[in-house]
Amino acid sequence: MKTTLKKILLMTLLTISTTWGCSESEAFNKMMAINRVQQAMTLETQHDDEERTLTKMLQALNADMQSVNDIYMLQNDYTGACDAYDKVIQKYNIDLEKASKDMLTIEELQKDGGKKGGSCSLGEASIKMMDTVGKMQKLMESAEIAMGEFEEFNTKHEKIMPLMTTNPSQYCDELNEIAKEYIKE
Repeated sequence: MKTTLKKILLMTLLTISTTWGCSESEAFNKMMAINRVQQAMTLETQHDDEERTLTKMLQALNADMQSVNDIYMLQNDYTGACDAYDKVIQKYNIDLEKASKDMLTIEELQKDGGKKGGSCSLGEASIKMMDTVGKMQKLMESAEIAMGEFEEFNTKHEKIMPLMTTNPSQYCDELNEIAKEYIKE
């Protein structure tokens, strides 16, 4: 399907969803897809140019998303949230289809925490990430590992981060393997 036709179909679907209302699931799935874009942009800002163009765009996107979440999501106005998310998608030229590819949906998260038959939910993956990064920071602060090793860990960790929102069980398995190289327990 040509890109132009895809865009027309997407805009039609966005219009229909706005006209007929938007469910809680649709709103949460849009929010999570945009959050994936924010996560990718956050990783890219580490390699941003001197003008910090991407950093400024990420800050603006974060502010827009916070506003939508505060105004609509906290008040359970899902149609308003979808309308506002659609405006964010258009403003930042976000490819919703690409951002949603293989993403855990709210339905999957409600079903089993996003385990997809595996052993680690999205929540468990988040806790494991915070724990592992915390341990790495303590090792660096106590001089048990060098700054170079910490940066090496971060580089490896960045590569698996997208798995957290697509396959948390695989993310947990790969994080365990990376952590074994540095954390001796």
